Amino acid sequence: MLDFIKRRKTTYQFSDKKIQGRDIVKILEAARWAPSSKNSQPWKFIVVKNKANIEKIVSECYYNLFHTTPQLIIAVVMDTKTPVRRLESLEMELRYINMGMPVVNMCYEAQMLGIGSCILRPLGNEVEKILKIPNNKKVPIVVGFGYEDKKTKQPKRTRKELRGIVRYERYSE
Repeated sequence: MLDFIKRRKTTYQFSDKKIQGRDIVKILEAARWAPSSKNSQPWKFIVVKNKANIEKIVSECYYNLFHTTPQLIIAVVMDTKTPVRRLESLEMELRYINMGMPVVNMCYEAQMLGIGSCILRPLGNEVEKILKIPNNKKVPIVVGFGYEDKKTKQPKRTRKELRGIVRYERYSE
């Protein structure tokens, strides 16, 4: 599993090859089976295939360094109704954590299928307007999917050493 995880990367340039419907369903099934706080499954997903809409959405996202447009966007929709519990701030944090779980599952399933992915953060609320999201919902994450253009040179991936990021028992510099 670790070798598989190490091979996952962000795709910046996509080929024109279309993603098959059965593969889109597999990616969505992976999202559906993601863990969530209290098994709340608080997400909805919007599949965007229309190239003009994809281009509009990508243009409204941070980290949109694509050289070509993905073949597919899946937007993750979050309910933002204010909780009426004592732990309101914790509930809001859990919502964002919950939104990341299906994204990871989708990216790994796509990788299993030979499909590249790129996680994007919408800026402002233009993506919500494009997707006609109601006021009590938000799109904190969108993911672009497509087959990688193999002619593209990808930047070399690096990671910090474990000894630089792991501490035992307590924090220390």
